[in-house]
Amino acid sequence: MDKVVKDHLEDNAWDMERMGFLIGQAVKNELQNVKMEKNPDGKLFGHMILHQLYDKTEEDLKTRVNELELIRRLRSEPASFWSGLVKKYFTSPHVAVIGIPSEKMVEQVANEEKARIEQQRQKLGDDGIKKCDENICCAIKENTERKPDAELLQELIVKKLEEFDRFPVDAKSNVGGSPPSQPIAKFLEQFPFPTTVHNSPTKFIELFLFLDSSGLTAEQRAWLLLYNNLLFESPA
Repeated sequence: MDKVVKDHLEDNAWDMERMGFLIGQAVKNELQNVKMEKNPDGKLFGHMILHQLYDKTEEDLKTRVNELELIRRLRSEPASFWSGLVKKYFTSPHVAVIGIPSEKMVEQVANEEKARIEQQRQKLGDDGIKKCDENICCAIKENTERKPDAELLQELIVKKLEEFDRFPVDAKSNVGGSPPSQPIAKFLEQFPFPTTVHNSPTKFIELFLFLDSSGLTAEQRAWLLLYNNLLFESPA
């Protein structure tokens, strides 16, 4: 890595023809996978968070949202722009999180898994293993043979917006007052912070937690994204 950085500190080290080709490929990929159309809610949510953390003006937000135009603009940047990025982010003081796989841990996990399988094999015995094999075959058969026919698939296609299958969403909050007699409202009373539940007939649950960062400095907020990424990955 150090050698790569050192080799790209100078402007003449950059193959601008190659860079133009790579940027062109990035434009094609962006056109083929337009995230703002396929996943606008998640994409906009991410843009707004990064805007609050790093941007200073409304123009910065417009630039961030219009990713395609930003990528196209990179084509006109000179070699000094790219060498400047290397100097700014790789030679200046910075923090890097490097994960190094542990050969000892890989061997330990493999041995534990091998021992677990052998223990399970001894526990089941020949008859038990044969029974499990039959259960798996039956499950695979049941899952694969009951495929929907063309007539059913045709019924599921939404041809008119009025015929779209909708379901009710019951919104309740412990702020501003839902009737306390309702079960969901009673459930919300136990939380000491503002909580809102959108209840719908589904078995899936999605949880969003908002934390007040107004007490953090601008420098501390800049580290929030790294902290969020490490939260469930680092033992520290």
